[in-house]
Amino acid sequence: MVKTNVKLIRFVSSEEILADVIDDGLLKIRFKKPIQVVMIPNRSSPENPTIGFGPWCQFSADDSFEVDKSHILVIMTPIKEFVDQYNSVHSPILSQQKGLLLPNRG
Repeated sequence: MVKTNVKLIRFVSSEEILADVIDDGLLKIRFKKPIQVVMIPNRSSPENPTIGFGPWCQFSADDSFEVDKSHILVIMTPIKEFVDQYNSVHSPILSQQKGLLLPNRG
């Protein structure tokens, strides 16, 4: 089991990310390996959108960030399924793709 302090962070811009919080200070928060949570509309069933995960700050070479808390609306404990998905994205354990075992580069 991967040990992290994974939190769901909602920014005032309405962006939501899952990230491993390193330091939750009074004025700033530091986190690493964030992934963005995205709601994907379902055309055939609008009341049941799909949830997807994607890169956050995808053009940055950094994997840790410090953000002023004035940009954050709320910090929450995510549901277990989100934590499991986060851990699988960043797991160093081998993943199986098309019959091959490949290292996860997350």
